[in-house]
Amino acid sequence: MPTKIDHIIFLIHPCCYEQLDAETVRKNNDEIYVEREREVKRKWLEALTASNSQTLLLQLGGPQDLFEQAKERLGEANALYVRADFPGPDQLEEYYRRLIRCIRDHLCKQGLDFDPARVSSELWGESFEGCVPGYGG
Repeated sequence: MPTKIDHIIFLIHPCCYEQLDAETVRKNNDEIYVEREREVKRKWLEALTASNSQTLLLQLGGPQDLFEQAKERLGEANALYVRADFPGPDQLEEYYRRLIRCIRDHLCKQGLDFDPARVSSELWGESFEGCVPGYGG
């Protein structure tokens, strides 16, 4: 019998500024963004630690180390770094199909299921650049 997921967290392009080299951050005066990203990342990890076993995290982009920390907190079955080849800006529908296939494959492999009418969700990630509202929507 599949494990029911009751909550999905979509983590979209997190920590874009934190990944920049120190010289670029200094030159562009992005220190405040790096500080905020680190603060928010700490809060995300605290929230994942407090999550129940029916929470699924789907991370699209961002640092692998953040994903590894999330996976430690949720378990391998409940965390997925979503990957799909990007065919180009004129083929977004195909890209979304590939992302969905990646997620469905993980759900099947891990024995997870959810009811779209009942599952709750949250969008976390990069909002400075508009990724959360853009991809999350």
